[in-house]
Amino acid sequence: ESEPLLREALEMRAAVHGESHAYTASTANNLGSLYHDTRRFAEAEPLYLRALAAQRQIYPGDHTTIARTLNNLASLYQDQGDYDRAEPMFVESLEMRRRLYPSDHPVVINAVNNLAVIRYYKGDRAGAEVLFAEVVDLRRRVLGPDHPEVAYTLSSLSACYKHREAYEEALPLLEEAIRILTKSLGETHPRLTSVLHNQAEIQFRLKRFEEAERGARRSLAIHAANPQGDAHPNALSTWALLTGAVLSQDRSDEVRAVLDQAAPKMLAFTGRVTPTVSGALESTAVAAEKVGRTETADALRARLAELNAATPP
Repeated sequence: ESEPLLREALEMRAAVHGESHAYTASTANNLGSLYHDTRRFAEAEPLYLRALAAQRQIYPGDHTTIARTLNNLASLYQDQGDYDRAEPMFVESLEMRRRLYPSDHPVVINAVNNLAVIRYYKGDRAGAEVLFAEVVDLRRRVLGPDHPEVAYTLSSLSACYKHREAYEEALPLLEEAIRILTKSLGETHPRLTSVLHNQAEIQFRLKRFEEAERGARRSLAIHAANPQGDAHPNALSTWALLTGAVLSQDRSDEVRAVLDQAAPKMLAFTGRVTPTVSGALESTAVAAEKVGRTETADALRARLAELNAATPP
């Protein structure tokens, strides 16, 4: 219902006030946000650009609404995977907000985090690491050391360490994140699953297979206790990790037991194939072969081929 109302309001305000008016720009931005939220990206972009052009005319120099629209447009490009177009807009939005607000204002902190994320996605792990470390420090000071947002940023920072294979440095960050989330959100909150998986993955890379197994099992138990269950796409990679951790301890019978649980969930998966999903099915197929489950391995690879064929490029 809101779309026709916003369209009508935009047409009316443009007719009454003209393009370069705050009401027109605000309504264009709101309609763009509606399309953005519903993944109608091609319709959202011209509205954000229209709002931004008007705001630059209305407010010479720095203004909070310009910074907000720049951030919206950058987020739109990020959601489409167009990181090269997103980054300069995140940079401009951050620089403007630094000039408009104190350095520890929440909108500045969020803008730093947004830029860190885009640099991580672009492969600039060193640049992302510096920014995530800044966000951790700011959020600790502003929100307190045990706030969930601190935990989420610690997890992001640990991913930068993982990519440069600084595993021993990454683990304490994840341990702190798990402690914070367990304390603030409870032991079965869904946000714990990814942090536990990341911790287990690093333990696996350090060849601490028992610890990796424990973390993977805890993550899957939380998945199972929540509405989306342990067949959720994010859980598939944890099933694969658990299979690998048990296999690495030469417990073939238990690997088969894990496969009996994991393989049906993977074979029933119908979503979009991502590198994570693809890697989970392939590594589980390899594990199945190693314990003599060739039929399971063949079925997993056949299902992966079907999913790849059905996933748009």
